Amino acid sequence: MKIVVSGTDDHWVGNNTTTGWQGGQTYWLSAHVKAPDGGTFCLSLSAKPGHEDWIGCMVATGDWQILEGAITLPSDAMYFFIVLRPIDTGIYYVDDVQVGRLPEVGVYSKEDNLGNTLWSRRVYDGLGRLIQEQAERNSSQAIVVHRAYDALGQLARQTVPEEMASAETGFRYIPATGSEAATS
Repeated sequence: MKIVVSGTDDHWVGNNTTTGWQGGQTYWLSAHVKAPDGGTFCLSLSAKPGHEDWIGCMVATGDWQILEGAITLPSDAMYFFIVLRPIDTGIYYVDDVQVGRLPEVGVYSKEDNLGNTLWSRRVYDGLGRLIQEQAERNSSQAIVVHRAYDALGQLARQTVPEEMASAETGFRYIPATGSEAATS
């Protein structure tokens, strides 16, 4: 999704992002922003101009840059993902606005015909991207695949599946130690 952000009289521009957002919850926001050289721009989450939770500010360089941060919403309301900019600058481009919960782990288990329970785990980062898969090989081993993403949020590399020792219970993030396989 690309939003072309241009000026308004009060210097605020926005995109309605209320769908699925709940008050009292913490969300992770990330946006790729491109602005003309010079000047400063800021991204924030806001119920209305003048009442902001800042994500961060940067000096414009003319290149694509990333602003990201965690925001806790105070209550149910209409929220806008907005850019605050000086009046004398040009158009800002905001691309790949992503919203997600803080990192989470999905645990799945299945019982086979012999009554054995097999498990798998999926670890997600705060943007909802899968960063690790763990699948049970036997009671003390797991097959693990790690994924890493580039600054644009695209899959940059992943490890080949590798066997590692793992506890059968609990949410353990097993550090990557194996070979990396580049993706294309």
